[in-house]
Amino acid sequence: FPGGKGGTFFASPNAVLSDATVTALTSAADKGRLFLLNHIVAGKRGVSAGTDVTVFANGQTITPFSTKTINVIQGTVNAATNPYGFYVTTAPATSTTYAPIMVKDLANSNGLIQVIGGVLNN
Repeated sequence: FPGGKGGTFFASPNAVLSDATVTALTSAADKGRLFLLNHIVAGKRGVSAGTDVTVFANGQTITPFSTKTINVIQGTVNAATNPYGFYVTTAPATSTTYAPIMVKDLANSNGLIQVIGGVLNN
């Protein structure tokens, strides 16, 4: 990753990847690549503070490798639907596209993984 500080992957679990989403991702050239680039950012981004971690804040914008913008929105904590109170989205005007962070700050050798309850649209 640029800067040597690792990266963050916003991982969509299989449960949120519907057949229609998978078909859309594989139906055109580069769609799968764009999907992945939209979910990867340089630098460690997390819910909790840590070494070289930029903690999420309401209104924060993050630029993934796709060059779109990921918006961080702080909401109400709900144990079942938004356990940490943060959503990420690439379409902030449409609240139905908000993906809550469901599992936070999973460390790996290249940075962090944030499991989200949705897909960051291309």
